[in-house]
Amino acid sequence: MRFVIDTGVWYEYSFAPFGEYDTLISCRNVTQEQNSLSDFKDLKHRYEQFYDRLPAMIHSVNDAGQIINVSDRWL
Repeated sequence: MRFVIDTGVWYEYSFAPFGEYDTLISCRNVTQEQNSLSDFKDLKHRYEQFYDRLPAMIHSVNDAGQIINVSDRWL
């Protein structure tokens, strides 16, 4: 489970049974991971917009040579 607190710090908690009556709870700061993920999603979105709006007919293919994406110019 992940959550952020008011200071912008992200924490990840996990719970696991420990013995018959106890539970082991661990917590770690995942702010850097969360920020990297957010940066990656932003970069991916910007790339997709650039690709789709490019005024050229471009396409992407997979390893089998099948077209998997085309720019809006194809449409």
